[in-house]
Amino acid sequence: MNYFPRPYPDEVVGSLILRACRHLGLAYKRIIQSIGSGPGAYGSFLLPSNLPRLGGLTGISAERLLWEHTMFPYIVAFMEPAEVVRLQRKILNSCGDESSLSSLTKSVTHGTRFRRFCMECMQEDIDSKGETCWYRSHLLPGNHLCLRHRSWLKETTIPLAGKGSRDISMPHDIAGRLYMTHLSHVVLTTLTELSHAALSCRTRPAMDYRLEALQSGYRMPSGEVASRHLTDSLYRFYQDEFLIETGCWFDVKQRNPWPALLARSDVGAPYAPPKHLLLATFLKCGSADGKEREYGRPGPKVRDYDTEDRNCLLAIKGVLKEMERTGSRTTVQRLLTEAGCWSHFRHHRDKYPLTTEFLKAFRHSDRSKRQLGRRPYWRRRLGLDRA
Repeated sequence: MNYFPRPYPDEVVGSLILRACRHLGLAYKRIIQSIGSGPGAYGSFLLPSNLPRLGGLTGISAERLLWEHTMFPYIVAFMEPAEVVRLQRKILNSCGDESSLSSLTKSVTHGTRFRRFCMECMQEDIDSKGETCWYRSHLLPGNHLCLRHRSWLKETTIPLAGKGSRDISMPHDIAGRLYMTHLSHVVLTTLTELSHAALSCRTRPAMDYRLEALQSGYRMPSGEVASRHLTDSLYRFYQDEFLIETGCWFDVKQRNPWPALLARSDVGAPYAPPKHLLLATFLKCGSADGKEREYGRPGPKVRDYDTEDRNCLLAIKGVLKEMERTGSRTTVQRLLTEAGCWSHFRHHRDKYPLTTEFLKAFRHSDRSKRQLGRRPYWRRRLGLDRA
């Protein structure tokens, strides 16, 4: 192949291949086979195989293509350095195939289903280059803003994965639609800035989620992170729709959802970049309810019997006041049951001195069915006490 276009700054490598199709007038499949080693070549829009061959065609090193024109920096942003080196060597091997690369791009494609573009970037490209392209920074999960122009991105119906990603349409060919969300512009800007930093950084970002969570007020009396409250707050902050969109949804009722595990001091298993970035954004912009909740001390709960005694007495008086309207009588057990106190009172009578004293007087009153020292009320009504 005598000619192949060179990539523009931040242009994703898939866009470069699409421009080659348009420049050369060749089918997408034909271009991929020319770049690769045959029919089995992997033509991912975000991270294709055979980067060394593509580097030879463009005059740019394969390593530079990997770091500046694929999603590789974002994918490995939170991995250990040794693992990053291992993956880089594997990808730059000219024998790279679909099985070795497709799993890496899932963290991006699960959170970004369709291509996105900025209208202002598109117009500038037309004016300066005479054509348009697809930029990496516009395709990051949860990113709906162009940081350069501070404007909303438009979303297309062209998927980033599968056969649909072979569509050679460019931004100027599509109308697109604006994104609608409940999240504020400040939150989306913070998420976009952190995502761009992950995309452009070759070193692992230093994020101590545990320390940030504690400083934000998510602290148990023991000094540990209140992970359950942190998880609940994050879930309410983003809500289902956005968590599903970014591929980060979790069941808030499960025992250890990913926000709780990430907030621990030692994060053992690797987590997808969007999860790191959503947690980091939440801790920077999150709601204030997590800073106001009080937590009890661990261990058996100590009942406040003085308060319960007073509340029980008030509840009993409320039941008796209601009974005055009908003139009905009741027993002590029924009275306590209707007041909601019988179950605990019967086993801890000595803990309820005010209630006990009141019930002694109640038993001698006309309101009790079983009056102490007197004949049962029903016997007097029937005249049986004179028999």
